[in-house]
Amino acid sequence: MTAAAFVRARARLFEIPPVGDVVVIGAEAPPKAKMVGEAFQLLESGEFSRLRGDGGKVGSILVRTALLRRIDPAHLRRLVRQRIRHFMTSREILTLKVELELNVRG
Repeated sequence: MTAAAFVRARARLFEIPPVGDVVVIGAEAPPKAKMVGEAFQLLESGEFSRLRGDGGKVGSILVRTALLRRIDPAHLRRLVRQRIRHFMTSREILTLKVELELNVRG
């Protein structure tokens, strides 16, 4: 009998800060975790904007400002409220990569 080992690796560009387009901070996230979110804003000097949470699990949402030029903040809040918050606890921080797709018919 022979044995084989397979390794799969995926490389991506390391971004500063190392987050995607959206950071969802739980309402009860530890204070150190909340400071990380605030540090993102300082590191990127305005590249992130803060949206208020849902009053439940989600304390706040940090969004790349460039993304907010393409998507309505209310739509993003609704997406987090309806689809994302169910996969987190109020003590966690999630990072999201958002892909926008435009379909044009003419």
